[in-house]
Amino acid sequence: MIDMNLRTLLKTVFVVCFLLFVILIVVVAVMAKAKMLTMSAVRMNPLLTLPVFALGGVFLLGLFCGAASAIVRGRQKQKVFERGQTLEAMIIGAEPAGRGNTFETVARLTLQVRPLNAPAFVRTVEHSIKHINVPSYQPGKVLYVKYVPQTGELEIAGPKI
Repeated sequence: MIDMNLRTLLKTVFVVCFLLFVILIVVVAVMAKAKMLTMSAVRMNPLLTLPVFALGGVFLLGLFCGAASAIVRGRQKQKVFERGQTLEAMIIGAEPAGRGNTFETVARLTLQVRPLNAPAFVRTVEHSIKHINVPSYQPGKVLYVKYVPQTGELEIAGPKI
């Protein structure tokens, strides 16, 4: 749970840094257009370079938070795969949830998970799917999942072939 809160915090800081970055770019562009960032103006008032340095700092902080968020997500997923038990889950619903990249898409899958010694339960997860594997992620298909009963964490391992 701490990893999830940390990941959410890092993603939030990343988004805020991106917005600040855009604002600072506009400020620097306006200052440059108004001829406020000339060398003679900077020599007379060194504080004029502050937006430029802030721009670089915000960019680096955003880059760090974006990378850290991905690392935290990877660690979280790795822990579930190490500690989780392998179960079967049937897809009862699938819908697009966004676009991943050129080679994959993000889908929101509603799964009916069937634990060995407990009643089945329904869970909705978002999962990146390579375009070539989309037929394996249709409603009615069965997937292998890793499930940690103590924490309720669930990760998709892949389709049952």
